[in-house]
Amino acid sequence: MACRKVLVIVLIFFLQSLPLLVSVEAISTASLPLTNTTEAKVRCIESERNGLLRVELSLTDPSDHLASWIGKECCIWKGVSCDVQTGNFIRLDLKDTSGNCYQKKMGYLISDISTCLGGKISPALLDLKHLEYLDLGEMTSKDLPLPLSWVLLKNYNILTSPIHLSLYLDLSYVNLSSATHWLQSFNKLPSLVTLSLQNCDLRYIPYSFPNWNMTSLSYLYLSRNNFVNSVLPKWLSNATTLETLDIAINNIEGPISNVEWGKLCDLQDLYLTQNKLNGDISRLVEGLSSCSNTTLEFLGLAGNRLTGQFPNSLGHLKNLRMISISFNQISGTIPTSIEQLSRLEILDFGQNQLKGALPETIFNLTELTQLFLATNNWEGNLSQNDFARLHQLKFLAISCGERFSVNLSSEWILPFSLTYFEIRKCALGSKLPTWLKTQKQLRIIILSNGSISDPIPPWLWTMCSQLQFLDLSDNEIGGNLPSEGVVVDLSSNSFHGLLPLWPNVTHLNLANNLFAGSIPINIGHVMTKLQVIDLSGNTFTGSIPFSITRVKQLMRLDLSDNHLSGKIPDWWADLQQLHVIDLSENNLSGGIPPSLCSPPSLFWLRLSRNNVFGELPKSLSNCKSLLTLDIGENKISGIIPEWFGESLLSLQKLSMTDNMIGGHIPPQLCQIFGLQILDLSHNNLTEGNKDDIVNLIDLSFNNLHDEIPNEITGLSALMTLNLSWNQLSGRIPEDIGSMKQLETLDLSSNHLFGSIPLSMT
Repeated sequence: MACRKVLVIVLIFFLQSLPLLVSVEAISTASLPLTNTTEAKVRCIESERNGLLRVELSLTDPSDHLASWIGKECCIWKGVSCDVQTGNFIRLDLKDTSGNCYQKKMGYLISDISTCLGGKISPALLDLKHLEYLDLGEMTSKDLPLPLSWVLLKNYNILTSPIHLSLYLDLSYVNLSSATHWLQSFNKLPSLVTLSLQNCDLRYIPYSFPNWNMTSLSYLYLSRNNFVNSVLPKWLSNATTLETLDIAINNIEGPISNVEWGKLCDLQDLYLTQNKLNGDISRLVEGLSSCSNTTLEFLGLAGNRLTGQFPNSLGHLKNLRMISISFNQISGTIPTSIEQLSRLEILDFGQNQLKGALPETIFNLTELTQLFLATNNWEGNLSQNDFARLHQLKFLAISCGERFSVNLSSEWILPFSLTYFEIRKCALGSKLPTWLKTQKQLRIIILSNGSISDPIPPWLWTMCSQLQFLDLSDNEIGGNLPSEGVVVDLSSNSFHGLLPLWPNVTHLNLANNLFAGSIPINIGHVMTKLQVIDLSGNTFTGSIPFSITRVKQLMRLDLSDNHLSGKIPDWWADLQQLHVIDLSENNLSGGIPPSLCSPPSLFWLRLSRNNVFGELPKSLSNCKSLLTLDIGENKISGIIPEWFGESLLSLQKLSMTDNMIGGHIPPQLCQIFGLQILDLSHNNLTEGNKDDIVNLIDLSFNNLHDEIPNEITGLSALMTLNLSWNQLSGRIPEDIGSMKQLETLDLSSNHLFGSIPLSMT
């Protein structure tokens, strides 16, 4: 990954040798590759070929990506391009085109066998003085010859006048967490056209930057860096040459109006998704639409905290092909000017506070391929006729409400072929819509809260090979799931055979229905691609199938609120990707198994409302990443061990209510600084903790005695305090009024006396 970091190093070193003035003709031909034709007489320069060969020697190449690097004509080697006039080596592009190296880095591929380029970056690359484009893709190297900032600043003295060549720099996935002055460093490169710093673990982005020197910068990619305590930088207003700006998936906060959007009139792609930006969305839209010739095509704002309403000037952005604002707090109605966005392909208004009737003009946007309107406050109703002109539609998401309904008859002949279909809270009748079986490209089905009561129809099982995501939650669907396959008669559909589970489904959500019987014993053998299993809120019986251990990519397992019995299994070490385990509200028994904390990223563990007994095992100390631990309403005995406060330092919620736990509350719990909810009520504890910094403390129904410690008034963040049904005596602390955040206080059923402190007012 760090091999990309050498990009900057290399670029600066070869910049020393670049001519300071380059003709227009040279600029226009510099990026043309030399093809292997008889017309191309230019041969590779020997010194540069030798430099490339030294670079190759330092690399590991398990898949022979560089097998073409033989012979004297280096200009036809894979990834190598030369200037067609001078023969100088100017471009090296070794990025992975298969996507496997990216998936490996992101953790999607767990195989230890790597086919990606790796090894070290040879210093010989620094001798290739005419290089202007370098992309080493997702290489796995971590060896850097020199620190980034040192090289940039050291060589800046050479750059006394502008460089006119177009520079491309991609350092994505290189760890640059120590580069605190990275923007100042890159600002030394006025010829930089493309700068990609995606997923570089950058921590700091400056708010202001007065001397903007990157006057050629057209493409800036800064996504997935998770900047710390940063706001949308004001200096973006100076980057008036930008065509693409991508700052998605960071922790950027503050108002969206920090940038003077009306100055960025060359923008074609703007991605600010999944940040914490706030402010009125109209400031952004009005700024962008004020440009005399608006070029914006892609506008991504989803997953922020934006408010306000769309101005009518939205219609001025006539080149828009995508507008995505889902998961914000946008209100008001959709302006009628949306009809002017005739090129629109993706319209995502889901999960906001939009209201009023949907403009009919939306359904005249015939280029739409994706339409997301779910979870708003729409009014009126839609019928199948409204969708008649949307022949290109592939993705459709919509939800009903008290004042909004969708009427789709079971005989509907869809005018499009869907890949994604989501409809929530809409009365569809007792049966699944039969027109779904005509959708041969359908991969994702979400039919949640639709009052469906009939069993799963046979034709849905016949779609097993194409489905990847199935959510039928919050309905009234009954019946059993097939285990080994059930012979059925589907003669009306010209089909006879076994009724299988869905082998390609990655997300299975059947929560809150009326399914009964056992969980299919072969579920893990057939559905090996599952990442999410949610069967909660049904009436499944029997034990948890051992075959689940075959689902190696499983991240979430929720079997809560059923009638499962038997012991909690002890095979969790086979499921290393698990983040969530919820087995609460069943009839499971036995002790907490040793392997339960084997998944290293487990952050949610609920075993409450079962018949779990025994003492708290030391193996729980392996749950280093746990945020929530709920083992309440069981038969757990013994004491709270001291290692709880020494090992489970990530805990935010700890509930052990209604067990048989005794002894003292260990002071080590005070070391869990992020703890917000502590519920130890209904146990046999004999002493309360005095120093926990939490939002909720519930120690009711124990045997706490003596006075309420005055130190408890120092819990400034506490919102709920319940000490009822104990043996506490004495007076209420006089300084209790200093607990400014306190909203709920229950001291009933104790032996307290004296007057109520005046500070409580």
